[in-house]
Amino acid sequence: MSPDLRTYRRHEVAVRARAFFEGLIPRSTVLEDLEAEDWADPKLRPLLEMIQNIPKKSRFSGLWGKAYDAYVAKARELIAAADQ
Repeated sequence: MSPDLRTYRRHEVAVRARAFFEGLIPRSTVLEDLEAEDWADPKLRPLLEMIQNIPKKSRFSGLWGKAYDAYVAKARELIAAADQ
């Protein structure tokens, strides 16, 4: 994939991921239409894995309050890195 196309693809996935973390779209929308090259991309893979494996926000998942906020902050860092 050409560098320009790779940059565009990273931006596209980052926009969807940002919308997911803002509660605007479901997780399945972020993960749909992904290509093998997206999963192989060193900037996108950590973000995609995080989204794919995100636990539900609940008291029983162990991800609540500050822990959830830290998780979302880490996701935002990965989104920013992918969107550069």
